[in-house]
Amino acid sequence: MWCIRVERDGSSAVNFLSLQPLGRNRAVPRLWIESQRLSRLGFPPGTPLEIRSHAGQLTLTPAILGENHVSSRLVPGGRRPIIDLANQSLLSGLADYSEVKIVASFERIQVSPSHRAFTIQRSRTLAPPFRVLEVFAGGGTLTAALTGNVAFQVVAGVEIEPDFADEWQARHPEATLVQADLRALHTAELPAFDVLIGGIPCTCHSNLGRAKKGLAGKPELGDTGDLFLPVVTLVSERMSYRNVSPARRPVRRVGHGGRHHFARRRAPGRHAARSQGATGRQSFLLQRGPASHVRRAARANRVHPALAPIRRTSR
Repeated sequence: MWCIRVERDGSSAVNFLSLQPLGRNRAVPRLWIESQRLSRLGFPPGTPLEIRSHAGQLTLTPAILGENHVSSRLVPGGRRPIIDLANQSLLSGLADYSEVKIVASFERIQVSPSHRAFTIQRSRTLAPPFRVLEVFAGGGTLTAALTGNVAFQVVAGVEIEPDFADEWQARHPEATLVQADLRALHTAELPAFDVLIGGIPCTCHSNLGRAKKGLAGKPELGDTGDLFLPVVTLVSERMSYRNVSPARRPVRRVGHGGRHHFARRRAPGRHAARSQGATGRQSFLLQRGPASHVRRAARANRVHPALAPIRRTSR
């Protein structure tokens, strides 16, 4: 994400903002910044860099005697500048964070943990009592389950209905009750919390609710159909995203007679991955091997050799 700011004299200045994961190279943290816009910001290929580390942040500026340099690679239209740092001592202040925020202006780049990465790292070091926020609080049914548990401290609740809000506040006199529509609140307006609980109203997504409100086929048009969105926003600020490896996805192939056989795809290798099929037979998914194995398995299953072969044997 980036923008161009037009100055009063008609010139333009580029501001660079990026959120990206902090990489690793053999257990050493690695910062990689690659963009054609670096040249316009005063960091063309070959520029020596001075790197200062302070309070868990990095500041990069051009310097004649800098030990690090901006590298580059050839791309259509010219060379693209690259800043590649893989230094344990320089990046030690960022090593514990999963994501960094890069903010650049002319001849100045600042790198710091993103807000989400900071929150994630903080959650990993939490100790009881955990602060609890209840949304769609009602009369406090969910927080009632935590009453008396020293590991949790109910700090706030959000409820729009006055009667329920009064009931919730009576049960938790030391906590803060925010009487408002959750969709109208900014996350900064809520007290700090460690645990989020709540029962999201699903009237517009249930068969009975859609029938009563005439929303068949269009639940998102209901007055409560989008209440999950602010909850997703609250959660997304405090969670990390991880890619699911394709090696863990279930693989389905249709064998002889139209039967479906399932197997777990393992890392490539010469050995077969074995699973128990629904028909009581064992299925073998050959990942890689000699062509003769592929042809024999294809003949045994009467499928085209181009398909990933599955060999079935009786128990």
